[in-house]
Amino acid sequence: MDFDVSSFNEIIKKLEGYVDDIGKQIGSGIPNARSTALDVDWVDWVPGLVSVIKKCAEKMIEGCKWLWDKIVDILKSAWAPVTMFTRALDWYDVKGTASGVQSTLDPNNLAAIRLWKGAAQVSYTRTATTQSAAAGKVADAGDKTGLVLMTAAGSGLLFYSGIALITYQFIAACVAEIGLLCTGFGAPASLAAFLADAGITTAAIWAAVSGIAGLVAGQATAFGNIDSAVSDNSGFPQGADGKRHWPESFANSFSDASVDGDKESKWRLN
Repeated sequence: MDFDVSSFNEIIKKLEGYVDDIGKQIGSGIPNARSTALDVDWVDWVPGLVSVIKKCAEKMIEGCKWLWDKIVDILKSAWAPVTMFTRALDWYDVKGTASGVQSTLDPNNLAAIRLWKGAAQVSYTRTATTQSAAAGKVADAGDKTGLVLMTAAGSGLLFYSGIALITYQFIAACVAEIGLLCTGFGAPASLAAFLADAGITTAAIWAAVSGIAGLVAGQATAFGNIDSAVSDNSGFPQGADGKRHWPESFANSFSDASVDGDKESKWRLN
């Protein structure tokens, strides 16, 4: 799943702006609309209308506070997708470096191995093979870790994009409903519309949160797979203590570096 830092930062800026907008509606927009509605000359003539206006304003403030609290909580974790993205790149670098080491040490990639035989060739093939396999294990762990982190970062981008859209739609509806509230007579319609919009918004946010919760559960499984990959040291040679270790160079294995058929290549350490 793709992740773009600049796009993500723009989304977060929008959400922060929406938080300010909702705060203004709570602090002045809705209270002022309520006052305007109650000041309309004929409002007192309609039985129960004053109560409806007050109830409408109360519910709108209540709904806005709920959404404001939820967005503020959500924004507290806004650093996570960017951090996961940068860490994914770090792990992909690990993969690239380890893959390069794996390829470089692979005896099958050395033409000289196929051209000469002897003690040196046997020692290099035996030692380099384990080194190459161990580097391959590191590359595999780097690849899997990077993939999981990149997927999580991309999912975070989608999550915050969805929350931003939900909030934008709520604010637009709220502004329209404030306009109805100001008329006084439109308060009942305003209240009905707000309750409908608030219900949809609440459901949408919980659906988004549930979606990200499901993703986190999936990521937990993926991290378990990573742990398994990291713990798999089957590509590492077994030491005298019975445990698997990163392969050593075993310099003493190269005490005889002679080449068969080459009388000039008698490189031995006595």
